[in-house]
Amino acid sequence: MSVLSDSDNQVISDLKDKVDGLEKKISVMDGLVPDETKMQHTESMIGDMWNFVNLGKRVDGCEDTLETHAKLIDGIRKEIKDLNSYKFYLDQLKENSTIDLRAMIDGLISDMGEKTKKINGLTDKIRALENSKPGRLIFNILTL
Repeated sequence: MSVLSDSDNQVISDLKDKVDGLEKKISVMDGLVPDETKMQHTESMIGDMWNFVNLGKRVDGCEDTLETHAKLIDGIRKEIKDLNSYKFYLDQLKENSTIDLRAMIDGLISDMGEKTKKINGLTDKIRALENSKPGRLIFNILTL
């Protein structure tokens, strides 16, 4: 005695017939496309994937370069802000001070000179990055 009813057996039989028919159609379709064409298509897909991976690496490199430039520019912006505040204080001292604050002013001027050197150094690094070849990009980033 079967656990399945006659209608269930009929559905399973119909499903088996449909699967067999699909397998035959797939077999016929596989025979229509030559193996060489399949190989060329596969090679083309592999080439496309390789190009996509390389493009991703280039984009990552550009993002790293942009991030490095942004950090350098932020550093320059901070240094310029510091220089402007020193200049403001120096102007205030020159205008409002009656006591001899020459040593304080000399210290501020010296600090301004150091900040200017830092700005020039950061500017040189930016120019070096802009003029560097893509192969040297990682080396330049690592030496910052």
